Amino acid sequence: LSVMVSQQAYEDGYRFRMVVEPAALLEPTFRVDKAALQELADQQISLLKGGFRKLSPTELFSLNSQFHEVLIGFSNNPFFIDAIKKIDRVRRLLDFRSTSASNRERLLKQCSEHLEILDLLEKGDNAAAAEFLRSHIEGALKSKRGLVASAPG
Repeated sequence: LSVMVSQQAYEDGYRFRMVVEPAALLEPTFRVDKAALQELADQQISLLKGGFRKLSPTELFSLNSQFHEVLIGFSNNPFFIDAIKKIDRVRRLLDFRSTSASNRERLLKQCSEHLEILDLLEKGDNAAAAEFLRSHIEGALKSKRGLVASAPG
């Protein structure tokens, strides 16, 4: 995969993430790094307090990718980590286009959902976190579907 240039490729990438990311949370080698978890929570809280308004689409994409990559990294499975990094690279173009075309207020919901996932992981409820993560990714796809289709270029 070099780049996702079509609506179908973009959706395929999100559908892949809906399978792989929750599965990583259920790996027997999954171990939460409490300091990293707290750092992610602090980032999301900062964004919720208006920090998202000060960031470029590139910075927002990077923070979102980092959030998901750190969670997957807790799996300690290099195949999951590698797969998510590759998907992030190929979805970057259309995500930038959809972010610049969208109302960035939707990011508030994303941040709140990220905090819920972190809370579930902190409590050790990986099964609930995995299901919530799948739903979160599905919701992101639904919210971006029209934006990507109508984005210029």
